[in-house]
Amino acid sequence: MIKAKYLLVILSLVLTGTAFSQPKTVPVSSSQSYALTLKFSSLGIGLDGSTNISKNLNARVGGQFFAFNVNGGKTGDDFLYTAETKLLSFSALVDYFPGGSIFKISGGLLLNLNKVETKLVPGQSYVVNGKTYDKSNLGDITTTTEFTKVNPYLGIGIGNPLNYKKFGFTMDLGTMYQFEPQVTMSGTGLIKPTETQAGTVQSNISWFKAYPVVMFGLTYKFN
Repeated sequence: MIKAKYLLVILSLVLTGTAFSQPKTVPVSSSQSYALTLKFSSLGIGLDGSTNISKNLNARVGGQFFAFNVNGGKTGDDFLYTAETKLLSFSALVDYFPGGSIFKISGGLLLNLNKVETKLVPGQSYVVNGKTYDKSNLGDITTTTEFTKVNPYLGIGIGNPLNYKKFGFTMDLGTMYQFEPQVTMSGTGLIKPTETQAGTVQSNISWFKAYPVVMFGLTYKFN
């Protein structure tokens, strides 16, 4: 009986010591983090700034730009042309990481200021009713293609800039829905009446409503 009492006392002391030795669970509040991404995409070169909204949700804002020219045609062709493409857009997106994974689903809006300007000049002279019209006197046609300014974006990708210690990598694949391109034309000289064909040109490129976005980025986390 006495031995049983001793065993009960020892057992109670062990259980009490074990209870006091258990670590206490302290809720940890998620701190605000910030990251910067240098990105290269089909919308141009630019920067993104990211911060966390919640555990699996980030907010991302940024901008991108690029410009390039394409010249075509040669003397003797109907037209020589110069096409100047100016890419400029700004984005406000939300990235969702299901289950805290590296995979993300992104959605938001882009301010689309992209523009394509094309200038056409005759590449040869023409003879009409026995009269020669020199190509230098025929004039030119300028075509400007623009897009709806505010466009929705939806995409997927990998990489969370806020989960890296410092440097990291991210990639996006998505689509910007830019609606039907808007075409205007203006002309000079004898070929000025050609500017009335703007509607036909716009109809021919009306299919270009979805702009594919492919982006690779190098990220840096500040804290």
